[in-house]
Amino acid sequence: EAEDANASKTRFLAAAAHDLLQPLNATKLFSALLHESRGQLPEEQRKVAGRIHQGLESVEELLSALLDISRLDTAAPEPSIEDIDVNELLATLKGQFADAFKADGLELRVHATRYWVRSDRAMLRRILQNFLSNARRYTQTGGVVIGCRRRGDQLALQVVDTGVGIAPADRERVFEEFQRLKGTDSRDKGAERGLGLGLAIVRRIARLLDHDIDMRSRSGRGSTFEVIVPMASSGTRSAVASRTRSAPSSPLVGEHILCVDNEADILDGMASLLGKWGALPATAGDCADALEECDRIRAEHGRAPSLLIVDYHLDDGQLGTDVVAAVREHTGRQVPAIVITADHTDAVAGEIRELGFALLHKPVKPAALRAQITSLLGARQVA
Repeated sequence: EAEDANASKTRFLAAAAHDLLQPLNATKLFSALLHESRGQLPEEQRKVAGRIHQGLESVEELLSALLDISRLDTAAPEPSIEDIDVNELLATLKGQFADAFKADGLELRVHATRYWVRSDRAMLRRILQNFLSNARRYTQTGGVVIGCRRRGDQLALQVVDTGVGIAPADRERVFEEFQRLKGTDSRDKGAERGLGLGLAIVRRIARLLDHDIDMRSRSGRGSTFEVIVPMASSGTRSAVASRTRSAPSSPLVGEHILCVDNEADILDGMASLLGKWGALPATAGDCADALEECDRIRAEHGRAPSLLIVDYHLDDGQLGTDVVAAVREHTGRQVPAIVITADHTDAVAGEIRELGFALLHKPVKPAALRAQITSLLGARQVA
């Protein structure tokens, strides 16, 4: 009975967090737009905008941690092991965190590498994200380096900071749930005080992947957190790396991007953000509207949309994946697509990836969205 009650509470927590992500996603899009325009605001309004942005980042971090814990405790996901370009993975992380580090006056550096590893891409990225979040929270001056070191047929992916460090007596405790070491916050980041779940999530994911986690630290000097991952075969690494190096960068300026969502606020926020980046956004609430927008873009510009950004769950049982298929059939082009969802289950993620679409979870991080768009448009140009 106790186990059933615990499982029921965990399922409720997951459902509640999922529903909260929907309005949070729209709010974060508008906050990101305001944050990017903060240089044009008066001093007082700029400070208020910064506080709003910081508060929403904190809410997102807490909800994401709760969702991760609930997923890992109710039904451990089955890892999807593949070859991963470490350079691409680290570059994505830098794109996601660079602005936040810069705002704190910290340097975030990435050491380039030619190595590839074997792991679950999303889970490995989550481990490194949690390492980076912790490093940023507890580093006051200096910065953080992301890199790797080869160890035989394995690779240690490392996050090294110049922060406050961890006392020897606390080095095991930091991996336990709800542990936040007293007196270790590096600055007044009240809005970012977490639940102490980040490293507990890291340990759970590492066990699923059968990866070792290691940590070294000196009080007052900084810490090194690392996850040790099997390396991929050299043949796969060199073949794909060559292709990756030849891919040119792809700016968003002038690109027609069609967004499909059943929430008007999300569409407004997405269109404003994409327009701020120089893209030409179009919006639709369902499949029929999306096809009409495709016809309008072709009539006015003589081409199909460059990219689709679609919500997974639309009204009346429509799925974003079906909208992508319909647009591709209607335009006669394999338009690249990003599917966005508040559903964090492995079944949905597996379905989206199996169809060959990029996946982002709500609430969408603007930096991650921009990096994904640039990547897909760049791949299209290479093809």
